[in-house]
Amino acid sequence: MLTGAMPRSTSEPSNPGISKKIRDHLELYFSPGRSGFLRFTTNVVAFTLCSMLILLTVYVFKTPGMSSVVGSAGFLKQFFGSGFVVTFLVNFFVFLAYPHVIRFMSAGSFARFVLVLAADILSKAILFCVLTAAMYLVFAVKHGAFQGDPDLAIRVIPDTLEYAIKWQSVTAVYLYSVILGSFPVFWVALVTMTATYPGVVKTITGPLSRLPFEPKPLLAISATFAIYAVIFCAAISLVISFI
Repeated sequence: MLTGAMPRSTSEPSNPGISKKIRDHLELYFSPGRSGFLRFTTNVVAFTLCSMLILLTVYVFKTPGMSSVVGSAGFLKQFFGSGFVVTFLVNFFVFLAYPHVIRFMSAGSFARFVLVLAADILSKAILFCVLTAAMYLVFAVKHGAFQGDPDLAIRVIPDTLEYAIKWQSVTAVYLYSVILGSFPVFWVALVTMTATYPGVVKTITGPLSRLPFEPKPLLAISATFAIYAVIFCAAISLVISFI
């Protein structure tokens, strides 16, 4: 359904049912109003764990010596006590806020759409950085990490996040899990844009319409995800430039 929506929306930009169908499908599993708060929370936990474990597997295979560390008590404490908490909270916010974000995007001009989308991505980047900093402080004070120095914990954040963007730190697992979690919202936003603003569809979404969504959906989704990851990482870089 998701892969077929993009080509249909570019060819039928006036059809509002396409984006609505995707929103309804997402809300069925990730909306406390539709699924109930307990099921919503359980789904976010499951999604967060699955995405983190998949990305951790990738990180372990590409990082020499990581396989001997990943099962240690120290790593597990950091992975679940810090990384999972940060990733879950950001994902929780993402799925909780997305119906409102999509509604704000759809009500107004195309300039408002772009502004809301940019603000949405930037707010997630800020939230990830703030929660990461908070967990670093907790681990410094409570567990003696960073030599027990809260100032040192804050000072290492910019470098840590820069390494994470390049997949040179285990924080990459948390960062890209957040990117993966918020990607469906970005996808819905793109489809909503093509359905809501037909006047700009041909100019803005021309390259997207040429991606092989139907014959090669995995390739098309991967290309779109790569674009979103670059945008999100740029937002992270912008945030850490102020730290």
